Amino acid sequence: MKLFYTLILSVLILPGVEAQNILFVPSGAALTTTGGVVITLQDMDLQCDGTINQLPGNGTFVFNGTAGTGVSGVSRPLFDVLEIAKTGGAGISLNQSVNIGGSVNFTSGLINLTGGNVYLQPAAFLKGESETSHITGTAGGYVEISGMLNAPTAVNPGNLGAIITSTQNLGNTVIQRGHEPQNTGNGHSIARWYNILPANDNALNATLRLSYLKSELNGLADNSLTVWKSTDNVTWTSQGATASDAVNRWVETSGLSDLSWWTLAAGVALPVQFTAFHVTCRRDDARITWQTASEENSNHFDVLFSNDGVAWQTIGTVPAAGNSSLPRDYAFTDDRGSGTGFYRVAELDNDGRAVYTGILHTDCTLGTDNLSCWPNPVQGQLTVSLRLASNDQVLITVFNNYGATVRQQAHALSAGNNQLSVNMNGLASGTYFIQVSWSGNQRTMRVLKER
Repeated sequence: MKLFYTLILSVLILPGVEAQNILFVPSGAALTTTGGVVITLQDMDLQCDGTINQLPGNGTFVFNGTAGTGVSGVSRPLFDVLEIAKTGGAGISLNQSVNIGGSVNFTSGLINLTGGNVYLQPAAFLKGESETSHITGTAGGYVEISGMLNAPTAVNPGNLGAIITSTQNLGNTVIQRGHEPQNTGNGHSIARWYNILPANDNALNATLRLSYLKSELNGLADNSLTVWKSTDNVTWTSQGATASDAVNRWVETSGLSDLSWWTLAAGVALPVQFTAFHVTCRRDDARITWQTASEENSNHFDVLFSNDGVAWQTIGTVPAAGNSSLPRDYAFTDDRGSGTGFYRVAELDNDGRAVYTGILHTDCTLGTDNLSCWPNPVQGQLTVSLRLASNDQVLITVFNNYGATVRQQAHALSAGNNQLSVNMNGLASGTYFIQVSWSGNQRTMRVLKER
């Protein structure tokens, strides 16, 4: 038996040594790694009856190959980084819960919870979830993270997809995400739910944005989704939707006094689906344009302006189409002589419901091109705002403090104000430089990344 223990540990730490079918850490044995070692399990299961306890930066477990494999055992392992890199439609099943100290990296393939849970430590997060590589689990299980949320502004703990804003201090907040469809009484929900448990759960005046994947729609249409709430995970009520985005796949509701169980399900179809929203400077005026893909029972659009992005006023009204299944273009000119501030458009239907565009910031008193980014310091998503004089190709490059490229993305942008999102999740704390290049122009901004 001693020889068997030695063989297993040698397989774990020595390069070029392969095992067959299963990597077994027996009871009484401890697996330790240092120096960022990568342990690749190609078409292998992992059974942990002993101890796997990786400290931050100590290594990565990669599950790859073309066969479905799993994690099992009587002990819960602590991974620094767990990576799924399966091909050919294969994935891994969690028949045992796991702890994550650093991140879960999604390259390709699914992680099926199958009743197991993923416990993210406070600084851990999900990295790179996509339509082809993500967590699923219609048989039960959830992903969980907890941490302090004090007056959060668009905070997405653990990158789980529940984005929270509140003027109140929520204190230590536990967030769980599962993937069993819920019976809302009005039919079924998408294959994703959240349970949000803040220490302070009173008079929050919170805004909650819930993200989802196309593969989680569970037969529902994007434009039918509204936010549903439950206090007991049994009885659900629709909270409507104050904003939604069928392209980037999220639905949002505001004015929440407390937080509990949440999912997305079909309510009354949203009256309008926005597909474009721009603000263009014309001397000291701002030209606001937007497009809808479809409209149902729509009454009018309110053009809203704010000096600070918090307090809004209606500066104009534009009649809506009423009912339309074709794309429609709208425009409004803010000719008050300022053109500096925040803009958004609200659609009001005949029943009093409202759907909002995103928010664009502009300063028409500046030159032709205007570039800014926020928040700074940043933890997760960085917003880059760029005003262009004409349609252009824009390249955004993120450099670390040593000049190495760590992120790069290209966009075809329209004339006027544009807002782009740069994912800073997964980057170490420190100083980064955001370089934006277009048509012979190049601007660089300094950003501080925080955990």
